[in-house]
Amino acid sequence: MSRHLSEEKVIAALEASFGIQSIAAQKLGCNKSTVCRWIQNNPRVAQVVEDAYARRIDLAESKLLKAINEGHPWAIKYLLSSSYGAKRGYGNMQDINLNTRQPISSVSDEQLEQIIRENDGAKRKDGARG
Repeated sequence: MSRHLSEEKVIAALEASFGIQSIAAQKLGCNKSTVCRWIQNNPRVAQVVEDAYARRIDLAESKLLKAINEGHPWAIKYLLSSSYGAKRGYGNMQDINLNTRQPISSVSDEQLEQIIRENDGAKRKDGARG
């Protein structure tokens, strides 16, 4: 660790940069590797980085919630397709082409299994063409 840097200076730079190490290094006039060593070797400095990361996530979540409250469809879709939405049954869903005009309630289990196998095979072929 650099001798001209104190723990307080490193912590102040990391707090001012939201824990972004390269920006903290610029503020301190040192290499990023010096800041990394401080983080690795000093539990207080490491905690500052962890707290800053949590603040960045909190900020991003608050901006996302603001966009949801403003009715932005992209934000709503993003939240519902994330782990938050998955807890309530939302998420990335797989489209299945039924290739039938029958109501889904009248399709037998065997027919559904066949349709799923056909769709899986078609997706594998599409993926192989890449």
